[in-house]
This record gives sequence, structure tokens and C-alpha cells, in this order.
Amino acid sequence: MILRRSLVPLFLFVLAACSPQSVPDADSAAAGALERSDPSAPPDSAVSSIAATRDSALTVAHVAIDGEGVRVIDSVTGSARPFPFGTQRTQLLPTLERILGRSTEGQNGECGFDYANWTNGLSLAFRDGRFVGWSLDERARGAVSSMSGVGVGSTRRDLDAAYAATVQESTLGTEFTAGAMAGLIDGPSAGDSITNMWAGEVCIAR
Repeated sequence: MILRRSLVPLFLFVLAACSPQSVPDADSAAAGALERSDPSAPPDSAVSSIAATRDSALTVAHVAIDGEGVRVIDSVTGSARPFPFGTQRTQLLPTLERILGRSTEGQNGECGFDYANWTNGLSLAFRDGRFVGWSLDERARGAVSSMSGVGVGSTRRDLDAAYAATVQESTLGTEFTAGAMAGLIDGPSAGDSITNMWAGEVCIAR
């Protein structure tokens, strides 16, 4: 049976503290580049300057999962820009697509939300135009992780070293919860690996 539910009160996850500083806003940086450009340059050159600056600003960024949403991390400075649950879709999705590429969008009729999926295994859920949940599948191995480096492919040993996780058997298998994130492990041993992760509002068949 497919259940629609919010997992925030059920799966609480403690994430490592991260800097509240924001990743430099690409549009602001682009505007600065335009101001410094030759005023006699034709309009097409100005537009190209903005696009090039935006792309350059985002090529050094990556996305990290968070128990309260996702974060965009500047890979050079380590500063993080949070996008918590409740963020407008129109604010979040274009930002992530400039980093991760175009997503595949659709609707989940059974659970009543819209989604955006990427080939790296990250999926976002939106309800009424707002970000309400994320999940990772097996394709996210080595591609998406938390600020502490825990993601799909991490071992239970890694999980326990980073978080105060609770692991138990459920109808889904070996399931862990820790703060506002949750997931599945492919076995009960310390060396077994995480296969799926999620936080917020997701669709789970139990």
C-alpha cells in the first residue's frame, strides 16, 4: 500500500552544524561583472557576460542533503546556502538545475505532490509550489551526501560515527532514523551500506 505521510515527526535527524553563510549569489556576481564591462559593448555581449559569470559561479558548487531541506555548498570556500522545506519551487529548482542539470518533472497522483528527479538519484517533492521533501536512491552513491559526508553507499559504521542513529527492522527492511532524516541499510552489520535516504514528505510503500 502506498502511504502519503510527512516523515519529519517520525524520522528526526541530527545534522552536523554548518555555516549560515550563503554561496555567493550568481545573479549578483553577474550584475557586478556587467557593471565592470565596457559600457560601449553591444547588448548581446552584456548578456553573454552575465551568463558566463553565473555559470562560473555555480560550477564550483554542489548540493548537500539536510534534515531540514538541502544546501548549496561552495566547493572552494565551504560556505553553505540553505534551502529549507517550505522554500518556493521557483526559487529552489532553477538554482539546482544550474548545478545538476535539467531535472525530470512530473506528478505523483497517489501521494498528491509534484516531483523533480535527477539522474544522480536525487528527487525533490513539491506541494502547492513549495519544497516539502527529498529522497535518494541507489544512483546517488558517491554523488550526493550530507555535510558530514554520509549518503548512499556509506556504511552503518559511517552513520554511527556521524550521527546518533537508531536502527531497527521494519516492513521496509533494516531502517535507520536519526533526527529528520531516515533511510535503509542493506543489512544489520557495521559494514553494511545505506541504500536509500529521505527527509520531509515522501511516498513510502509499507
